[in-house]
Amino acid sequence: MMDVHISSEHQHSLTCKYLPASCFYCYVPPSQSLRSPISNVQSGVTSREPIQSNPTPDPYLYNQNQWNSSHAIRKSFETIPVSSDDNRIINFERFRSRKRKTYRHIDGTLSFKKSSPALQYYDTIDKKQQPQIVTVVNEFCHILQNRITTITAKKLTDLLDKLTPVMKNLFNSNDQEQQQLPILIDILNALLNVHATVLISVSENKFFSLLQTILITLLNQWRSLTYLPNDEFYVFRLIVKLLNILTHSNNLIPSGLYDSTLLETIANCITDIATSERFLDTKNKHQFRYFTHLIDAYTLYQESSKDRNQSNKDMFVKLLHPILQCLTSNQYIHIFMNLSINSNSMTATEKFFLLICPKFLISYKGSHLEQTMKTLLPVMLPQYLKILDKFVPSAHNWNLAMLRSIEHLLRIINHGADHSPTNAKLISNYLPLISHILKLINEPKFYNNLHPTLSNPVTKLINTSISFLVNMIKEPTILAHIKQSRVALSFLRLTSCQNEKLILNVYTLLAYTTHEDDMKSMQNSDRLLSTIVQSLKITLNGNSDQSTQMEQLLETLKGLVQHDQIKDEIIKQNALPFLLACTDELTEKALILLYEILWCLAFFEDIASSLSANPNFLDKILTISKDSNSMSMKRAVGGLIWKLIQEPAYLKKVEKQEEEQKLEAKEVSKTEETIIEKNGIKQVDTIETSNDGMTADTRSYQYDIMISYCHADKELTYKIYKFLSDQGFKIWIDMDNMYGPAMSAMANAV
Repeated sequence: MMDVHISSEHQHSLTCKYLPASCFYCYVPPSQSLRSPISNVQSGVTSREPIQSNPTPDPYLYNQNQWNSSHAIRKSFETIPVSSDDNRIINFERFRSRKRKTYRHIDGTLSFKKSSPALQYYDTIDKKQQPQIVTVVNEFCHILQNRITTITAKKLTDLLDKLTPVMKNLFNSNDQEQQQLPILIDILNALLNVHATVLISVSENKFFSLLQTILITLLNQWRSLTYLPNDEFYVFRLIVKLLNILTHSNNLIPSGLYDSTLLETIANCITDIATSERFLDTKNKHQFRYFTHLIDAYTLYQESSKDRNQSNKDMFVKLLHPILQCLTSNQYIHIFMNLSINSNSMTATEKFFLLICPKFLISYKGSHLEQTMKTLLPVMLPQYLKILDKFVPSAHNWNLAMLRSIEHLLRIINHGADHSPTNAKLISNYLPLISHILKLINEPKFYNNLHPTLSNPVTKLINTSISFLVNMIKEPTILAHIKQSRVALSFLRLTSCQNEKLILNVYTLLAYTTHEDDMKSMQNSDRLLSTIVQSLKITLNGNSDQSTQMEQLLETLKGLVQHDQIKDEIIKQNALPFLLACTDELTEKALILLYEILWCLAFFEDIASSLSANPNFLDKILTISKDSNSMSMKRAVGGLIWKLIQEPAYLKKVEKQEEEQKLEAKEVSKTEETIIEKNGIKQVDTIETSNDGMTADTRSYQYDIMISYCHADKELTYKIYKFLSDQGFKIWIDMDNMYGPAMSAMANAV
């Protein structure tokens, strides 16, 4: 243990800031043998407690025989000038010592535990290594301390290049606790104070590969012991904090930290957590908390990889199955079912199972996503329904913990549903779950407390619920269930929210779930259309890539134009020219949706006339029909071609045929019939007949039955078709989506 004295070094140079009557303590090492390699960097701890000048040391605390190298407090002063640089150094050193030193301020004396490794590791280092380790570590920490705001990436790289081989040699020694960890703690503490942009610039330095090896060792030790000793835990904590700085600043993880061995070690830890309760002991809560921060760092990086190639999206796939084990474990269900609805805070265990694991799954967009959901949902949907059965009736009493947990549960169910029908098909067997979501949307506590930003937990829950329903209505069974629930007024209520994303999703639901009579009674249907069109214009003129929003707006409009009232509004608001202009601006899926909208509008006579009178538009769709390789595009423009060009020509042809048949029916045909009477005399009679006497029984038909169906019911329709065919019926059916020639065939069949 060492004593401290008041330093007077700064009194001559400090000029800008003053503190009230205080004392300034600095560490004075008692001997060279106990001096740290970074002893030239003096650590400071300030106390604002006034003390008497030249106090007499307490004999009990000040034992001259034991502390022969210590010094009494030498001087007090009224005011100490402190420069901004010195104040920064004091704060830096205060941070460094926070978890490593204990002190008690009694009569102006600062005491340290003699057993602290930080005060002993110098003696334990091999004498041959001392000069090199002392020099390199001392230089590293001293420079970072004094140039913390001005150090460049190049200078930090040079320092790390010198430091790394020295640390590797040190970590090859046998005494980890006494030699390696205290030094590493000082180095990591120094790095944590470097500006994030500089850290990002050096993140691929070999020093971070060394951290990977250390992290593997610590995680294996945690698995073995289910806890980490003090210094090991502190190193683990600092590495995780450093990793979080990188991911939160630039969505970056050093390449050494997605090493296969490290990921396997983390995966093993997660598996242990899923299958054993020994890691969930309250004594282990601090280690467990920083482990969740580690998973969160990987999650954040995974979220940022959504626009990267597929291989990057599968970078952390080794963690996916262990996370899935946690999400399907009995512990997940037990923790959720016992979560308090009144709580605003969550334990580390609750956060891990109910927030961190769901976040990792939700951030995964890789090649195993569909199979993952096929594995997860059949097992967990019954459990999710039980959870909602228990908690939804008390939704008006939910606090933050329950809001966040339910929101993450819904995001799990919804994950991948925008690209795959798997989720909706499975959920169609659990319609009470849909009813629970509709109840949440209709909860006054929620719809009366919506905010413009999704950072608000209530707004986030409602937005997730609405997004979930938008993906579910692609399944006919779920769409019919929502329509039967008559929730149009609930959806309309949400349009008063100021969050654009939420409103857009609500409009999509209104477009597909509103009954025709509800739409007719809706007083603001004109505003509904004008809002969609205006949003399309804004999105189209936006500088950034907003293809997803454009596609959703068009999807919404596609649902709306099925209603006659919206078709009328298209004419009234003169929106058709804008839609036609968009055919020159949009591509791919957005353009397909636009042509499908125009196809639907073409069944409205006034709009069909406008489109038919536009030769440029007709030429465009004819060209696309010939040149496009997309079947979806061919189908959309094929429907337009049929409706605008081929159907009018076909109707004229039919009309001409009917006229000819009428004329033929009016013609009288004469036939002669020779009759031989009983007396043998022949008599020739002339018989006049007209063709209008032909009955339906005398006509011949190519088909007995024509089947028209929704293509969402294709499988059921095929079974009906096969059954009737086996009974000998001649059936016309379009087993592919109808467009182009198939429409002509259908017309002929009719």
